[in-house]
Amino acid sequence: AIPKEGNTKDIKSELASLLFDMPTFSFDPPRAPALALSPDDPSMLAATWQAPENANGALRYEMEIAEDGNFSLDSSLDQRIESADVTIGEFTGRELGKTYFFRIRALGQEGDATHLPSEWTEPVTFSMPAPPKPLEFNATDEKASLP
Repeated sequence: AIPKEGNTKDIKSELASLLFDMPTFSFDPPRAPALALSPDDPSMLAATWQAPENANGALRYEMEIAEDGNFSLDSSLDQRIESADVTIGEFTGRELGKTYFFRIRALGQEGDATHLPSEWTEPVTFSMPAPPKPLEFNATDEKASLP
């Protein structure tokens, strides 16, 4: 117990606390993040980026893609972590006509408290193409024509 008044410096304790500065390092954010429609799948967005200049191979990437630019934790937020050798992320199941926001940051290796995450990149925005409009036509038993 600590006395309310008097000298607290000489109170005996079984516990000792030592303060020290833990060395920490931070990565720069990944460079040139971009989003593009996959040529193989019209519902897939491909995210690309370049490693930070101060990357030393001991990093990972945390990516987020969402339907709102605030990246709020709702059902549309897709988060994932990739290793340092990955510089492309594929996000499937995107809906035509919607706008998506993507951001990425560099992380240290799992369990490494000496490397702080980088800042998030500025969000990249991509608007999916509009869904095709249904084709309207006039039809009878004998012929069909476009309006």
